Amino acid sequence: MKTGEFIWQEIAFPLLYVVLTVLLSAAAAGLRRILTRYTQDGTKHTVASDCVRAVQQLYADEAGSVRKAKAAETILRLLAEKKVPISAPELDTLIEAAVAEFKRQKERT
Repeated sequence: MKTGEFIWQEIAFPLLYVVLTVLLSAAAAGLRRILTRYTQDGTKHTVASDCVRAVQQLYADEAGSVRKAKAAETILRLLAEKKVPISAPELDTLIEAAVAEFKRQKERT
């Protein structure tokens, strides 16, 4: 057996295999984090939008602060059931965005 062949067969190929396995594993973990975050963000947006729409219709005679509190309570409960984390500033932003969208849609009709 030649020395060059030995190096490739016994050292280089197994080492290359290990390096590629590590790189692909790291890439897969990163992709999973990105997809999880994207999916959770979509879930948050959908839940907030649906809850705000429902609260606006069910509690139309209530003050805005009451409707916001009801929407926040419902959103937090639904996201907790789905095990989707959300921060207070994110919740506030999602509610405000959903209210603005609801008002734009209402004006169109």
